[in-house]
Amino acid sequence: MTAALRKKQTGEPYRNAGHFGHRVHAPDSTHLVSTAAVGGYDQVDADLVGSVSYLRGGAFHREDGPARVLIDGTEEWYRRGLLHSFDDQPAVVSSTGDLEWRRDGVPHRDGGKPAKVLADGTQMHLRNGQLHRDGDQPAVSSPNGRTEYWVDGKRHRDPAAGPARIHPDGAVEYWVHGVRSAT
Repeated sequence: MTAALRKKQTGEPYRNAGHFGHRVHAPDSTHLVSTAAVGGYDQVDADLVGSVSYLRGGAFHREDGPARVLIDGTEEWYRRGLLHSFDDQPAVVSSTGDLEWRRDGVPHRDGGKPAKVLADGTQMHLRNGQLHRDGDQPAVSSPNGRTEYWVDGKRHRDPAAGPARIHPDGAVEYWVHGVRSAT
């Protein structure tokens, strides 16, 4: 059992109650709530297992660091309540190593760069929340050999250019505007 889980189950204080200027609620409560503005934020919340959140105007918001840091180490950057990437840095850095870029809450990244990079090395290119990549480039590519071509959220590749989906075992599929074709 982890120390955080033990402390949550037993009601043992997780951290110094004054660490963020919070008051401590009863042991069955899951949140400590800021009683005063901290560093220009309306509220800084910390739950009993150590996750921390910065809020402005009642929404997650922080421009100089993650607005949420979860107990597992995941960091999330928000602007006005929406996941948002600043300076081409990921909006989500998960504890598993996955990275996500977002624009106003929507998975998106410009410049031909992937909007999601999974810990296993898989790269996914998204535009306005949809798998998409121009220039006959794959929207999904994985170290195991999986390759997929997508345009505006539909699996697509001109059959003359090659298959729209290539499986790790070498099997191929042809797709045009989201419809699977024989060739």
